[in-house]
Amino acid sequence: MDKRQILRECAENLALLTQLGISVAAPPMLCLYAAGWLRDRYSLGGWVMAAGLIFGIGGGVMSAWRFWLIIRKRFEGKDGRGSGSGKSDGIGGEEHQD
Repeated sequence: MDKRQILRECAENLALLTQLGISVAAPPMLCLYAAGWLRDRYSLGGWVMAAGLIFGIGGGVMSAWRFWLIIRKRFEGKDGRGSGSGKSDGIGGEEHQD
C-alpha cells in the first residue's frame, strides 16, 4: 500500500467521523432552538424544552443508526464479506440459516 492510498483512506475516515459528529449533534441543537423559539413566541412552559430535547436526541440516535447501516454496508462490500442479503454475521439482526 503506497502513501497516497493511506492518505486517501485517512481522509475518507476523517470525513466519515466528521459527518457522524454533525449528524448526531445537529438534531438536538436544532430541536432545542425551535423549542426555545416556540416557548418565547407562544408563552409556553418549560415542557416545550423537554419535548424538544427528547425529539432532538431521538433524531440524533436515528441519524447515527442510519449512518451506521450505510457504513456497515460500505465496508462489507470492501472486505468481500457481504452475502448480498443485507445481513452480516449476526450484527444488528437475526442470523440466517438455510
